[in-house]
Amino acid sequence: MAPLTLAEPARRIFHRNHVAGRTADGFEYRFHCPDAVKFPAQFSWDSCWHAIALTRLDPEAARAELRTLMQAQRPDGFLPHTIFWHLPVLTTRRFFYSIYARSDRATQTIQPPFEAFAWELAAQASPDDPAFAGEGVAALRARHDWLERERDADGSGLLCVISPDESGLDASPKFDSAMRGRRAGRPGFLLHVHGLRRDGFDMRRVLARGGFCVQEVLVNTAHALSLRALARLSGDGSLAARAARVERALIEHLWHERAGLFFDRALPSQTPLAVSTWASLAPLALPTLPREIADRLVAHLRDPSAYALPWGVPSTAAYEPGFRRRTSERFPSYWRGPTWIVTNWLVHRGLEQHGYQEDANRLAQRTVELVQRSGFREYYDPIDGTPSGSAGFGMSTLALDLEYRLLERSGEVVASVA
Repeated sequence: MAPLTLAEPARRIFHRNHVAGRTADGFEYRFHCPDAVKFPAQFSWDSCWHAIALTRLDPEAARAELRTLMQAQRPDGFLPHTIFWHLPVLTTRRFFYSIYARSDRATQTIQPPFEAFAWELAAQASPDDPAFAGEGVAALRARHDWLERERDADGSGLLCVISPDESGLDASPKFDSAMRGRRAGRPGFLLHVHGLRRDGFDMRRVLARGGFCVQEVLVNTAHALSLRALARLSGDGSLAARAARVERALIEHLWHERAGLFFDRALPSQTPLAVSTWASLAPLALPTLPREIADRLVAHLRDPSAYALPWGVPSTAAYEPGFRRRTSERFPSYWRGPTWIVTNWLVHRGLEQHGYQEDANRLAQRTVELVQRSGFREYYDPIDGTPSGSAGFGMSTLALDLEYRLLERSGEVVASVA
């Protein structure tokens, strides 16, 4: 019986980052923050990744994570990027978080909508709670209804982000040209946030004044994946049709045949943000992606001048001028080169789904070795593996799922970790 070397370290991370309590107005919450010191609130896409990792350790905790997250949904279907269940925004973060006042209990922006995708995986890991699968359908449907109603600027079926951090990728160099000196991590970002507050975080008002409005690849990949999951959870074929529309729009509008990559598109100019980042490869996770496109994406993953670096998939292609192996600990500028475990996890899933099993195994093995060597850190140098950022980062526990899959693939019987 094969032991999981990352199970107990992951359990310790979740114990360290666990948050539970009750708000003054009676909402009970139970979740895991990304990091108890650096990021003590609930972040929506982090919670999705936490839930997926928790299916290997504690499926009941995975369900609680997602239930708490969906409890933050507004009546109109909006789901916030960040929820401050137990702590107000007291630090300098209040100046650049997408809030109106430090007393706000949540941000006014979104993150990639992976909730239904994660909900289905948590349901599959929960045979003792068969009602869970259908429990979230109404709220998850409302989430995607809001996104399609409020963030489809041109009727194409593609969603827009109005701030780079809505993509989860903050200061990625792909946003530099569209942000025009106001990118995340720079003083000018405060002016960007001020503009969003003035516009009431309304996409149409942002677009009307020529602000940042981008049809972003990762967000739309998440949208399609979650609509597919929601269709299976609900048995509603119309949701599968909505997912197919997004998938077609990704190829029609964001696929660039010459580059063999997906690029974001800025509106209203429809200008491609032609910088190769891991988001350019994210649609590989879509099971419906045509084989010829999957082949082109995998070619980039096998290219040592681009993404085939020693310690996994870098967040920006190594040949890009904006590529940086590491980031300043004092003034972090995220997603400009370092490897994140979530990147490796989603790419690995795509490789497996499209039959590139040797590539998938190699990526999973290197990811597990990286975490065995350096722990569950926020991100890592993709060339020498040096860890940086948070020393107990929750979403990096996805490496446990990769270890589990490697053992399953090899025919090993995995020791119970519950």
